[in-house]
Amino acid sequence: MLSLKHPELNQILSSLPVGLLTARTDENKLILILKLSKEMILAAKITRGFRISFVPYSVNEKNHHALLVLFPDNFEEPLSLVHSFYENLKSRELLELFSQDTFQSYFFDEHNRELLACNSFLPNLEQFRNLATELNPGQESDHPTSMTFEEVNEWYSDAPDNNASNTFEVTFSSDVYPAITHFIDSTQAFSPMPGDLSFVHYSLERTEPGDQQELDILLLLKKIIPDADFYLNPVRTDTKKEFVDVLAANDSHVLFVQAKDSPNTESLLRTSIPRKASKTLAHLKKAVEQMKGAFNHHKKNPVLKFSGEQKECVVDVGEREVLGLIVVKELFAEDAEKYWKAIESIFAITGMRCLIVDYTELHLYSNETNADSFFPTLEFLHTNMMEKKQFIRARFN
Repeated sequence: MLSLKHPELNQILSSLPVGLLTARTDENKLILILKLSKEMILAAKITRGFRISFVPYSVNEKNHHALLVLFPDNFEEPLSLVHSFYENLKSRELLELFSQDTFQSYFFDEHNRELLACNSFLPNLEQFRNLATELNPGQESDHPTSMTFEEVNEWYSDAPDNNASNTFEVTFSSDVYPAITHFIDSTQAFSPMPGDLSFVHYSLERTEPGDQQELDILLLLKKIIPDADFYLNPVRTDTKKEFVDVLAANDSHVLFVQAKDSPNTESLLRTSIPRKASKTLAHLKKAVEQMKGAFNHHKKNPVLKFSGEQKECVVDVGEREVLGLIVVKELFAEDAEKYWKAIESIFAITGMRCLIVDYTELHLYSNETNADSFFPTLEFLHTNMMEKKQFIRARFN
């Protein structure tokens, strides 16, 4: 595995929220490193490839191209990633890489875990090589703000025939190493409860998503608020039932997290958009009721007591602010009104503030906020939503 041969990759990937990197081998060939969501990686594995599309656009009356990477997961709308494509060494090396007869593609998830590696090539290589000489990456200084995901996707949709002449298949010919289905990282330990110790385990395909998704959420939160105390699936001492999926407590705040994920399997990836949206709403309905229960228990019991393997764990909330966070697999713009009503319902019944995000958005928080800004950002968003009576998602420059 590339990550075992080159452990220094972890530090490089840690500085990349998501996207594409190139690296040059001793043989002077470029390899492709992709940091993506587990859904995109699974889509690439199942379809044995992905697509790259160089989307034309104009800024200040100058014509340029943006790079859109597409991972077909169903027949309606592929998963997609906008990658910066400016006039710099990184973009020139991407063009050089895709112009090679063959290259290796290594896939890492948001936690920098290597999950897939494939020998790759472009079937329409000569056509790409011809286009590469004509592509016009923009100057980063030409853009007062970064291009948004929505803008590039809109340009792609508006281009004639879905930009077919500038879109290329990247096909996998074989695996670089035999496929691995399950991983245990003995170099990374975590504490599900203070005083306990476990190793990180994970897989790409997940038929039962719960425990892995909850651990992934804990790891993202640990990146944001590293000095907090974390409790994974804390169990109440009185009822012996799970209180929340994740609890995080630092000096100023206590965060209750309810996680709702779906399996990461081929059948789920192939599910239609309306069906995926319906699943989110069903999961959200259950999570809202669970969050209301957690808030009501806290209001009656400001000192929370949980069972641990070694000893009873006590969280004395005291004067700390308590917030709730519901994390689902995916949110859909057309259901924003329903998300807002769920947030309003929790506040109306419990008087407590709770926000709803999808996992990709929480990953964004882990790259754009820290212990000083995370909770103020959540509180600001909730206040804004209550004032405007609509669902609002965080936007970062």
